[in-house]
Amino acid sequence: MLIGPFVGVALALIYMLWREHTASKYAMSDIPASEPVHVPAPFGGNKPIPAIQQEQFLDRLLKVVAWTELLMKEHSGVEFNYHSIFRKTNPVIDGAPAYHLTDDSLHWSIDLYQEYHISNLLEIAIKAREGVTPAILKEITQKGKILAYQTCVTIVDGASEAESDGYVDVYDLPPIDTWFFLAAAPKNQYGILYCWVPNAFVDAIDQAQAVNAIEPYEWATIENLLPGQIS
Repeated sequence: MLIGPFVGVALALIYMLWREHTASKYAMSDIPASEPVHVPAPFGGNKPIPAIQQEQFLDRLLKVVAWTELLMKEHSGVEFNYHSIFRKTNPVIDGAPAYHLTDDSLHWSIDLYQEYHISNLLEIAIKAREGVTPAILKEITQKGKILAYQTCVTIVDGASEAESDGYVDVYDLPPIDTWFFLAAAPKNQYGILYCWVPNAFVDAIDQAQAVNAIEPYEWATIENLLPGQIS
């Protein structure tokens, strides 16, 4: 018996009926014609910092705000180079620079899938800002935004790097001179790196997030991170 052809015809009829039913179902619904706005699932970057660490978080935040302002002043009068403006600090690890920066690319000499490397880089970057006069707390909400970045979860496809004009690198990392705090990871997760993003570069992060398959970025507010600090 020739069963195969009959089975094929039956499956085709079932598919056509299903498609017609589905199309009529949505045609009669109230679903708008435009695609729904995708909202990335939060990974905890906007939750309160543990009380014992809040003072350190705030001190580092105020200093990184002032530090990035100084770096922008060094480039005043010219168009900002998103690729290099906040990559002045280049820690030396095991006798070699942590990364090599060219006109259009950045190459790390260390394995950034190892979180302890990010922690070491952060501590060195923070030391470079020790003599900086901290920004004024009440003014920072008008100067930029706090970004939470989930470390060690990149696919290294370069999409966010290209879309942000090099503001984030191929590992999706924001520039090192904007890092200021690494929060301990929840169980079975990687740590959260907090970065400061001046207003002029907020759109670059939004563009980086829009094309990122992992969606490692989350905007955070000081009101949520440090409850009671800003009245």
